[in-house]
Amino acid sequence: MNKRNTILAAATAAVLTAAVAPALLANAEPDAGPNALTWSSCLVLFQCAKTEVPLDHADPAGKKITISMIKAPAADQSRKIGPLFLNPGGPGITMTDGIYFAGIVNALGPAVRDRFDIIGIDPRGTGQSTPFGCTAAPGVPPAEAVSNWPDPPQYQQKFAHDEYLRASCAATAPEITYHLSTADTARDLDLVREALGEQKISYFGTSYGSYLGATYAALFPTRVRAMALDGVVDPTMYAEGKLSAKWSEASAEAVYSGFERCDQVGFFRCPLAGDARGRWERVVDSLYREPLALPGMTLDGKTFQGLTQNAMSMDRLAGVPVSTFSVLVAFTKGVDLLRFGPLSVRGNGLLDQLGGQLRQLLDATKEEEKVAVDAARAIQCVDSPWPADQQSWIDSAEQAEAAYPRFGAMGAWSVSLCANWPGSGKSSYRGPFDLKLDTPPLLSNPTHDANTGISGARGAQRQFAGSRLVEVETWGHTALGKSANCLTPITNAYLIDLKPPERDVRCRPDHALFG
Repeated sequence: MNKRNTILAAATAAVLTAAVAPALLANAEPDAGPNALTWSSCLVLFQCAKTEVPLDHADPAGKKITISMIKAPAADQSRKIGPLFLNPGGPGITMTDGIYFAGIVNALGPAVRDRFDIIGIDPRGTGQSTPFGCTAAPGVPPAEAVSNWPDPPQYQQKFAHDEYLRASCAATAPEITYHLSTADTARDLDLVREALGEQKISYFGTSYGSYLGATYAALFPTRVRAMALDGVVDPTMYAEGKLSAKWSEASAEAVYSGFERCDQVGFFRCPLAGDARGRWERVVDSLYREPLALPGMTLDGKTFQGLTQNAMSMDRLAGVPVSTFSVLVAFTKGVDLLRFGPLSVRGNGLLDQLGGQLRQLLDATKEEEKVAVDAARAIQCVDSPWPADQQSWIDSAEQAEAAYPRFGAMGAWSVSLCANWPGSGKSSYRGPFDLKLDTPPLLSNPTHDANTGISGARGAQRQFAGSRLVEVETWGHTALGKSANCLTPITNAYLIDLKPPERDVRCRPDHALFG
């Protein structure tokens, strides 16, 4: 789920200027390890560097690729603990454009910013690192694209379009296509550690970043000082190619429980209250039958379903005080009134108001334009085994839709491109993930996470010996920045003092879903 919340920038600039600028007053210095890094000022507040790593880690003397990174130096250099590596997921979210990086640095809080050089890396194939990408190949017959999750009459067209994309990639993709696994990125991370001259690293990963962290810890367990994972992926489920079903389950649970909470809090806090789910479903069905013409766009049922999932995923992301799901609910109420209520007579000003609401929602949940979607897909395709026969995809989608209405097929079809993918998974690591670290991992997760459900965090905990789980009673994707009085002190004690909680903890959030 490669998505961007551009409003993170406004919420972080002032805080980061005060926290990071003092550390930047000194000239950037090379690090002390082999192939030492040279940092230079970038994006006003940060420092950036590049290094070379092997294209194929099995051939360390062979071809090289470039890895780009960004750093917020510890504000208190005299008490610096060391590097804290960040990965916000994706896979393949770009860190060096500063948006995600600044948001997470800010959300981690001043105590962590004081004590760590916080480092974000563009994974191979993405951002300013050596890129991956496919173009239309001469001689490959094009196939018309269909919906991201096709209806039965569109199944064959979906398969044809997937095959067209795979054939184009096979003909035009660079050599890095065969070296894009999460394990490759984990090995890159360890070479950066070495270049920094560090014996161990601390790590903070969210969403897919939790899988990268688990992979790094499985490959290099003695090099982990501390590992905090948020919005946790069950690594075994991911490695076995079962994550799309878990995503469908998490999306359905979060959205539908969100509507239940709407009914509980009542009309004055949630205008859709009074069978909120039923009202949303009849709006979706009406948009399938008759798309809604709004100023500048037309909204259909599938688009609105996807928008609903995005709105729940992005709700108060990284603690930014914007409830995108509340905006979605208000928009749904408007369409409901327009289609089924006293405002069903066309010609009033509600369309303009709805168009404004929708633009606000789209701005907050729009796709991350700079994330290489092809790289995200390619990483997923090589990390896990995928069925080659078409009927397996059809059966999986129909079973998921029956189990998780409105969201099952959406998740199941999201990785259909991976069938017969031309890249290679020979460098992938697929377990085991029975981690035994000197300091066991700290896990955190919303109880109603729309992308990584709480069952994923509980499954990961069973595999990570001695790990502790903090469940934050809230919605949206990841718990970062959503529980300042409970989760943040726990995370600080863990990362700074290596003191995990004595037992699992359940935290209250800073804000209610419909606060």
